[in-house]
Amino acid sequence: MTLDLNDILKVRKLPYEEERYLNMTIKVLKEQVKVFTSRLEPHDTGHLHTTISTLTHRITELQNEKETGRKTGEEGMEKT
Repeated sequence: MTLDLNDILKVRKLPYEEERYLNMTIKVLKEQVKVFTSRLEPHDTGHLHTTISTLTHRITELQNEKETGRKTGEEGMEKT
């Protein structure tokens, strides 16, 4: 039996569970930003700057998702 990620995501339906999931994800991403920030050096760490920027952007997306209740990428999408 194969387990599809979409099946797992369908299980998490209740609003408080979704909010808890978002809060936990944001917390983990913020911790990772701290880890990568602590590894920055004056030279040869451009990949870390890119990673920090990407994670920070994702944190912002998730915070906006939490505030608006709309998932990232749903803007402009019509519900059927």
